[in-house]
Amino acid sequence: MLTGETGCMSEFLSYPLTDRASWERLWQDRFAVDFSLHVPRDWEGQAAQLRAAAKEKYLMARGYSIMGAVGGLRQMMGLGDFAYALADDPDWIREMWRQLIALWKSIFDRALKDVPIDHVIFFEDMCAKHGPLISPQMYQDFFGGGYSELIAFLRERGVHLFDLDTDGNAVRMIPAYLGLGDNMLSPCQASAGMGAEEVLRAYPTLQLHGGIDNTILAFGDRQTIEDEVRRKYAAAWRYSRYIPAPEHGIAHNVSWDNIRYFADACLRYSVQAPQEETVEARLFFPGRVRVKRGRFVMVARHIPSKRWQRVLRNWRLYLLLPVVVYFISSCSPCCSTRCAANGTKSLCRP
Repeated sequence: MLTGETGCMSEFLSYPLTDRASWERLWQDRFAVDFSLHVPRDWEGQAAQLRAAAKEKYLMARGYSIMGAVGGLRQMMGLGDFAYALADDPDWIREMWRQLIALWKSIFDRALKDVPIDHVIFFEDMCAKHGPLISPQMYQDFFGGGYSELIAFLRERGVHLFDLDTDGNAVRMIPAYLGLGDNMLSPCQASAGMGAEEVLRAYPTLQLHGGIDNTILAFGDRQTIEDEVRRKYAAAWRYSRYIPAPEHGIAHNVSWDNIRYFADACLRYSVQAPQEETVEARLFFPGRVRVKRGRFVMVARHIPSKRWQRVLRNWRLYLLLPVVVYFISSCSPCCSTRCAANGTKSLCRP
C-alpha cells in the first residue's frame, strides 16, 4: 500500500512480500499466470508491423522490460527486510531470483519468436549517492548466475543491448555488470558523482544513456545549461556510444523556459558536433588553450586589450618568441658585463 503522486517518490506504508508464505501467494496471484490471456487480440498484425519496422529502425522492449534482482525484490520487500533476508535467509533470495529468471525467459521466448528486439532494460535501482547498497561481490554471488543465464538466453535470440538502470553512483558496480554481460548503463546520475566522460574513458565497451545533471536544468541559467549540454554532446561525438539525456527524466521543478532552451541546445548539438573543445593548459601566463576547427586559440584572462587578444589568437607568433628573446638579449648593454662578472659565457653577439 502506498501513497504519492505519479512522477514522485512514493512513501510505502507496507510491502506485499514479507516471508516465504507471502511470496507463494504473490507468485500465484501475480506471476504464475497464463500469459496467452494477455497477448493482444491483434498480436499477429502488430508483430508483422514491428518486423517490418525492425528492418529500418531500432526496437526496444518498452519501459522497464525486466525487473532486476535488487531493484525488483527491494521494491516488493523494502530495503530493510531485503537486506536482512540476504543475511538471514540467503537461500530464499536465491530461490525467488531463480523463479523470476524462469519467468522472464518464458515471456521473452514467446515475444522474440514473433518480433526481433534490440534492447532490453533491467530495472535494478541498487545504488545511493555515494555507492551501491550491496557489495559487488555479494551481487555476483547472489545474482550473477541468473543474470548470465538470462543475458545469454536473450543474446541467442537476437538481443544485443542489455541496459542496466540504476540510480546513484554505480562506478564500483560497473566491472560486475560488465562481467555478467550487461553492456549499457543508465541513467548515469551526474548529481551523484557519475561523470559520463570518465566512465566512457575507463570502460571502452560500455554504452551510456543519461548523464545530464537535473540540478543544472532546475537551477542553472541559460549559459550553464548550454555548457552542460555542450560538454555531454562533445563526449557523445567523441566516443559514439553515449546518448546524453537528463538523469531519470526532467524533474518537476525545471521551468518551462529551461526545458525549451535545453531541448533547443540538444537539437543543435545532436545534429552538429560542438565546434570547440577546451583543453586546460598553462603557457606563459594563466590562461587556456582552445582547439577550434583544427587551430589553437589562446584565451588571455589577464590582458583586457582586444588588440593583444587578436595577436594571441595567432599561435604561430609563439614560434618567433625564441628569435625575439635572442635579439633583445643581444641588444642589452649590460648583458656582457653581467656574464663576465659571473664567469659565464655570454650568448650575446660579440
